[in-house]
Amino acid sequence: MARRPTRGDSTGKGSPIILTAHEMRIAESVVNGRSNREIAGEMRVTQRTVEFHITNIYRKLGISRRVQLPDALTRLSERDSDPR
Repeated sequence: MARRPTRGDSTGKGSPIILTAHEMRIAESVVNGRSNREIAGEMRVTQRTVEFHITNIYRKLGISRRVQLPDALTRLSERDSDPR
């Protein structure tokens, strides 16, 4: 799982890519094929809130399409488990 964010973290060089726990749950739901509407219903939030979180997830991971998310999460997971 991704680390907790701190103010000022970004995707800049040397900075960790950090998704909140809520963003990770949403990202995993997207990867599992759920629509924004389905995710909103499961999490009891508005569809617009889900869209907002997905936009933040894409920005943090440097992607622009839903189909890129599985690979981006895999890279993030590998990076987080790297003992360096």
